[in-house]
Amino acid sequence: MKKYIEDEHLIYKCCCLYYLDNKNQEEISKILKISRPTTSRLLKQGITDGIVAISIKTPESNKTYEIGRRIEDKFNLLDVLVLDNNNLYSYASNKIIFEFINKTLQTASNIGISMGKTLRDLIISINNTLEPNHHKNYTFIPVVGGVGKKNNDMHSNYVTARFAHVFGGTALEFYSPAIFSNSLLAKEFAKEEIVKNVINYYDDLDVLIMGLGSRKDSTLLNEGYIDPQILTDFYIQGAVGDICLNFFDIKGDINKFKSFNERVIGINTNQIKKVPIRVGVSLDENKTDSVYGAINGGYINTLIIDLKSALKLLNKQGIN
Repeated sequence: MKKYIEDEHLIYKCCCLYYLDNKNQEEISKILKISRPTTSRLLKQGITDGIVAISIKTPESNKTYEIGRRIEDKFNLLDVLVLDNNNLYSYASNKIIFEFINKTLQTASNIGISMGKTLRDLIISINNTLEPNHHKNYTFIPVVGGVGKKNNDMHSNYVTARFAHVFGGTALEFYSPAIFSNSLLAKEFAKEEIVKNVINYYDDLDVLIMGLGSRKDSTLLNEGYIDPQILTDFYIQGAVGDICLNFFDIKGDINKFKSFNERVIGINTNQIKKVPIRVGVSLDENKTDSVYGAINGGYINTLIIDLKSALKLLNKQGIN
């Protein structure tokens, strides 16, 4: 009896029919007049003999997926989405982000949302290009006070409401200033029932989505939350950014900025680190140090980041 498995020509022909002509094994069996088990063995032999080489190819348009995988590995993160700087806020990027966040929220009930320009621009862009998801019933909670001095659309109440509209569910409102003149006032105000109704959720969040502040693009400064001189002093002391209005240095340490951080009404860094999924969003290459410090501090374990920042982040670890 002929040993089909040793017939290189037959192996080659079988592989061509399967991989190039998209024939299934039953069709190949009839064409070559061989049994289904023999067809299966020939296809396996084609791989063993090197006639067929199977590879997973990163899309030629960019290498963002592979870079995201490397960041996940090197920084021990749960999930990383890297976006091409040339297509930020495009329909394609919005769709990718929408699907990424939808996937992240799959098993969630309570979702915390911070404030700032990055999250505002992101959620408005998604809302302007994609249909909202009205089939979910999440609870979205602002994690910093939602009353401020200037642009209301950067405050947590507005941003949180937009997330609820786009991803489905209801949004709580936080009727409190984000920052008080001193920590005693902040502590006393936090005892008010209208405030407790919001902050009581902070120990029961499933997902937290946060923008990251930086020296060159500070919502705190632009919105008048902090005196420019105080901010300058913080950066002289090594601050690289803030998360939910809590300042930290490149190592993620907050101790040098404790007196300011305690004036904030909102989620604190200990509570942040207890949330199972902590998403940091940074789409500005000037925020790389802020991202790095937030990772070092354990404040984020999931990341949405632009390509230029992603490459800078890898360079900080000596990875090219």
